[in-house]
Amino acid sequence: MTTEKMPTFQKQQKDLVKQIRTGQVRGSEGRRIKVYQELFFNNIEGFCANGFPVLKSVLPEPVWKAWVRAFLVHSECHSPYFKDIAEQYLGFLNETLLPVLSHAAPSIDVEGQTNFGGWAEVLPDYSNMDNQTQTLINAVNLHNYPWLLELAHYEWVELYVSTREPQQGVCSSGLGELMQNNIRVRLADSALPLAYQHPVQTIKVGNVEGITESLTSLLVYQAWQFTSTKVEQGDTQFVLIDLVSVHLLHFLQNHLATFNDMLEFLQTPSVGLTREQATHFLTQALPDFVERGVLISN
Repeated sequence: MTTEKMPTFQKQQKDLVKQIRTGQVRGSEGRRIKVYQELFFNNIEGFCANGFPVLKSVLPEPVWKAWVRAFLVHSECHSPYFKDIAEQYLGFLNETLLPVLSHAAPSIDVEGQTNFGGWAEVLPDYSNMDNQTQTLINAVNLHNYPWLLELAHYEWVELYVSTREPQQGVCSSGLGELMQNNIRVRLADSALPLAYQHPVQTIKVGNVEGITESLTSLLVYQAWQFTSTKVEQGDTQFVLIDLVSVHLLHFLQNHLATFNDMLEFLQTPSVGLTREQATHFLTQALPDFVERGVLISN
């Protein structure tokens, strides 16, 4: 139904929603409208701040608020849940807000995988924003923040991992048992291997200018607390890993594999290890992965 054919009350509702989203006020009910504007904006800003506390802390406050306003205006939140709003905000930054940069940045999908693509090339339509908001958004020299989207993605991953439920069948087998090839393992849903062009785990207020490009591989995972009767949720942790580990863990995200399966994978052209190198790597890496509780066995 077009706006012209809408009943009057629906037009008024549509106009009210638009004013709440944009922060603009029209008509004689400005004071009342501002109450709703502040309520909605503060709620959304709070969700985004809780999901991306470091990102908020390293950006100028007016810029952070302008980006949240842009998200409120241009993005449709289909879920009221905190973690879903955070994911939608990350997607908004990735797809519609950031201009082209020379660095590649990870984009996100619903399963939390890391997909290295380019920075978004399409800017949002700012026609519904006031000039001050447009100026604040465009004033940021994003080349001073080449790691910005990587940081946002990393913070979202921490949130994603922290909300995963414990899984049955966490592998506790020793290396000898695994090498017998009668046990198949895969990566737990609560663990994600990541690779960034900057050390995102070190970024904080006070060291922003010192962050330089450095290939950084991480495993972010839920550290479960095991008791004799149940598995309890623990802290979200990260550990620095090498690129071979990233390849292997990505493989284990999609395959239930024996020791020999992993051995063969590490010798494929995409990884390029010799059989001796692959065997040595697995004998070192698998016990560590088992100890961290990030492998699920059949």
